[in-house]
Amino acid sequence: MDQINALGYRDNLLNLIPRKDFHALSPLLEHVVLEERHILERPQQKIEFVYFIETGVASIVALSPDGKEIEIGLVGYEGMSGGSLILGDTVSPFECYTQMKGSAYRLPADAFMRVLEQSAPLTRFMNQYARMLWIQTGYTALSNGKAKLEARLARWLLMVHDRMPGDNYEITHEFLALMLGVRRPGVTTALHALEGAGAIRSRRKMINIRNRELLKHMAGGVYGLAEKEYERLLGLPIMRMNWTPMPDVEFEAYDAKVAS
Repeated sequence: MDQINALGYRDNLLNLIPRKDFHALSPLLEHVVLEERHILERPQQKIEFVYFIETGVASIVALSPDGKEIEIGLVGYEGMSGGSLILGDTVSPFECYTQMKGSAYRLPADAFMRVLEQSAPLTRFMNQYARMLWIQTGYTALSNGKAKLEARLARWLLMVHDRMPGDNYEITHEFLALMLGVRRPGVTTALHALEGAGAIRSRRKMINIRNRELLKHMAGGVYGLAEKEYERLLGLPIMRMNWTPMPDVEFEAYDAKVAS
């Protein structure tokens, strides 16, 4: 981890790639704006681009044959899409799309694979990231299978909070139900529980994180395990971005706008 480029990219991986490999990849990086529900990967289709996320959050989603879906992974500024490429596969079994708009640097998948095949240091580094994704998926399975819905929701909100600026996020109950693989009424009940405890404020299409430490407590231990592994494997923590939080007045203004 001592050979990192110092160009100040917001994406952690771009800042950690060994310099020689970064110089091989950087001419091909294209800065793109990602709108909400921008498709980064389609299931059972060839991966065309790797996206190094700058801002926003993307969901890795598993789909059942009858069209049901659930989020199994979450990526923000700490990572990238295209995890299958690291393991030598050009096709993703999952769908990956942005849940919140943002920006990224994208790279043609074939160029990424070409440099990866030629560089043992880059391969080792990317294998560490792929392992972190596998660990995150494992803890998501643990959370989904053993934790109460309130704890699962608290974990999910904390993971988004780690990757997004401010404390106010536009998220619908329907989207949360989709990501957590539950019915909408269950999400509504869980949101009321977190709000009643004082951890969040919830309105139509908007959630405000009020007390992060309380939210961690309500996650009941299912949050923080994958985050520790990220730091162990990649040498730096997933932490809140150093951006100015949105004041509560913006939440109040949004609430008033929706009410009108």
